Amino acid sequence: MTEGSAHSPRSPRLCPRRIRLWAFCAALVVAGGCRGREFREAEERLRVLATRPRRLERPVVLVHGWLDGPRRFRKMIAHLETCAPGSEKKIHCVSLDGSGPIDGLAERVARECAPLGEVDVIAHSMGNLVARQAAGKHGLKIKRLFSLAGPHTGGRFAFLIHRVHDQVRDMDARSVFIRKLNSNSKSMDFKIVTFRVRGDPLVSRTSAHFVGSEHHELRRLLFRKAHKHLPQDERVIAYILEALLTERPTGGTNAAADALQKIKAAQEKKK
Repeated sequence: MTEGSAHSPRSPRLCPRRIRLWAFCAALVVAGGCRGREFREAEERLRVLATRPRRLERPVVLVHGWLDGPRRFRKMIAHLETCAPGSEKKIHCVSLDGSGPIDGLAERVARECAPLGEVDVIAHSMGNLVARQAAGKHGLKIKRLFSLAGPHTGGRFAFLIHRVHDQVRDMDARSVFIRKLNSNSKSMDFKIVTFRVRGDPLVSRTSAHFVGSEHHELRRLLFRKAHKHLPQDERVIAYILEALLTERPTGGTNAAADALQKIKAAQEKKK
């Protein structure tokens, strides 16, 4: 170094990899904080319900999705039994095992639940189509439907694998089953509350948010699958239990059926 030469200290350079790492850590902190707050609120609501036990007004039927089972609702059932002691006989989990089209499953569900009379239904994924078909074609009496990620206008990727299974073919948005289901007012002549997690890869928002229903779009949680884990989400469980045990108003009127009538009236005017 020659005399008199001036060397300014080298400013630290931020490596792009380091920037991405810091951004990822910041996102984890923010998401974790939001998750903690939402879960604390949901858990507090569930604790309040547990301290004030009540009875279920009517039987509750739980319908799982494709390639799943009643175990998907085990957490929800445990909270129900805690908040509504003695409700075991009013909680009915149906099993959709077996092959065949959705209509066959719907007929079986309607037959099994016929002795229950009017029921509240909690359905996940394909189970929503089964429940609506059971009400619209086979006479199942539904008071309210709590729809968890239901593909009401078709699943996102059903058209890619529709040859794999009859039930997947029925979930294709272009299928005859979906068209007939959504043109039958009896399949939506009840109050509907829908839930979906942002980023659900299998069900789009427009498909999950059934026209005229009360919709809840939830923040996606870290380390949880958006579609699969929705029935175990404490936020969903807290809302549904409050609705079941306190008879809170849900969905207003049967807005879905009213919307269908308006669509049909508009089509007739065009003709």
